Amino acid sequence: MLELPAIATAVELAIDGNAFGAIEGLLLNVVRFDGASAFRFDDYEQPVYLYDTFRSTERTDLYSAFVNGIYKLSPYFSSVISKRANEGFYTVSDVAPDDFFSTTYFGLYYETKRVSDEGLFFLKAGNHGIVFMIERKMPSSKFSENELMALRDVLPIVKSLLRKELSFRAEAGERAQPAPAPAAIRLGLSKREQEVAELLLQGHSSKSAARVLGISPHTERVHRKRLYKRLGINSHMELFRLFSRT
Repeated sequence: MLELPAIATAVELAIDGNAFGAIEGLLLNVVRFDGASAFRFDDYEQPVYLYDTFRSTERTDLYSAFVNGIYKLSPYFSSVISKRANEGFYTVSDVAPDDFFSTTYFGLYYETKRVSDEGLFFLKAGNHGIVFMIERKMPSSKFSENELMALRDVLPIVKSLLRKELSFRAEAGERAQPAPAPAAIRLGLSKREQEVAELLLQGHSSKSAARVLGISPHTERVHRKRLYKRLGINSHMELFRLFSRT
């Protein structure tokens, strides 16, 4: 159970202008985790980096690539942020498509970083989606059901602290970062080819992608084959590399 002194410390930090630090300290009184980060998604699309607890050496090219384009492959983005889902705390297992854990994105972004579990607080604020993510590194176990329950219980406090941080940034006149050209434009893809590519990279099987697109699995496989031929590629990894270029 969260103790009053921890809440009082979080409030003090927020008043002093360190709302993200307040959230981190508050959550560490609830569960153990190894890293945290925060992003704002303007118009629930392009992410703007806000905060993290990682050393500079941990901000890899892949981390930069996330901000500049491959965020669209994240199940959090496709299932929660872009859909403007209900505010709450989500784990990747809550929202991942059926084949997500065999994707290149999962292999590089989670296995390479040795992430054993991860969760995201999602807040809607006008034209922005705000997220605060926490991750637990291997060999630690996944968050237990009791830990997940405790994290969901502190959602109202986290939301209040995130709103406080937004107010600080609005007062400071922070401007959004310019969005890079989407991969579909860079690669010259049609709307349908873009949809098929993004669903494939997000971890949807042919059946799942077909269901999302409202077509048959056979038709989806035809679109997938044409997409590979057009791009001159033969594998999921090659497709991922094309989409992750900044």
